[in-house]
Amino acid sequence: IVVPATGGTWGLARTTNRKLADSSIFYYKMDDGLDTNVYVVDTGIRLDHDEFEDRAKPGYDAFPDENSWDANGHGTHVAGTIGGRNYGISRSATLYAVKVLNGEGTGTTNTVINGLNWIQNHYRQRKLQNPNIKGIVNMSLNGPIQNAMEFVIENLVQQGIHFAVAAGNQGKDACNYSPGRMSEVFTVGASDRYDRVTPFSNNGRCVNLFAPGSEILSASHETRSAAKYSQGTSMAAPHVAGVMSRLLSRTDQSVLPNTLMNWILNLTTRGALTSMPANSYSRLLYVACDHDDPDPVFNRGISLTSSLYTFGRYICFLDQKSFSYLNLQ
Repeated sequence: IVVPATGGTWGLARTTNRKLADSSIFYYKMDDGLDTNVYVVDTGIRLDHDEFEDRAKPGYDAFPDENSWDANGHGTHVAGTIGGRNYGISRSATLYAVKVLNGEGTGTTNTVINGLNWIQNHYRQRKLQNPNIKGIVNMSLNGPIQNAMEFVIENLVQQGIHFAVAAGNQGKDACNYSPGRMSEVFTVGASDRYDRVTPFSNNGRCVNLFAPGSEILSASHETRSAAKYSQGTSMAAPHVAGVMSRLLSRTDQSVLPNTLMNWILNLTTRGALTSMPANSYSRLLYVACDHDDPDPVFNRGISLTSSLYTFGRYICFLDQKSFSYLNLQ
């Protein structure tokens, strides 16, 4: 069944079309994200925002004295791109507010580590309740190298939790910052609506791919229905977290983080980006089937395992009528 919808941004459409000229339609399924928990490690989430339809849940709060689950708005915007009903990639995902940054957008290594430890405990409990649950963490933050934080992240990855992290907005080598330098996480740089790498985006070999991160429309914390535009690799990373949620919700298999990373990298659009910094990979996020590339995994001639073959057949559906769509103005 094809279901018309309204709203959305260019960034959503770009993830579901190979060619820039065709990027006016966003393809999705209404149940994208079922059985996935996405932990938004950020300034929190405005839990009662209409975008989240009661799918945004309270999690860890390092700053309870603020009396707000998001006194800044950064985390609400990020969460909207992951799983908002109008602005999100994965529109049935459950979103958890892991508030490690305050209303000024600042925190400490300890607040981040405490939030990550909360995720570890919560995810274990959820897996006991529902073994089919998958866990994704979005970290739209970066800073100087922090070995202690990276150690905790490594432990979470070993437990099967997937990470999408912002490369950073310093316009420098992402390999010099945590957590983006880590090979265990998916580090995301930012591109604009013309497929140019943004000048502020960190880059280099530690950036796995680029995703829309300029002029991104998503939820605002100001009112229950507010939206705003923002930019940064903070906006790019949640596109990947949403894609992770979307793909994981379509398989009953237990998918290791490294396996999912390879799936997403195999699907990327190669060579489309311009203004490419030196020593960076020209990989643009992509996650759907379209008219020109009805089965992108197989058309790429990639050697696949039998499990990925089944997974690839499933995510592509081979029938575009299975997707809902929205026309972007």
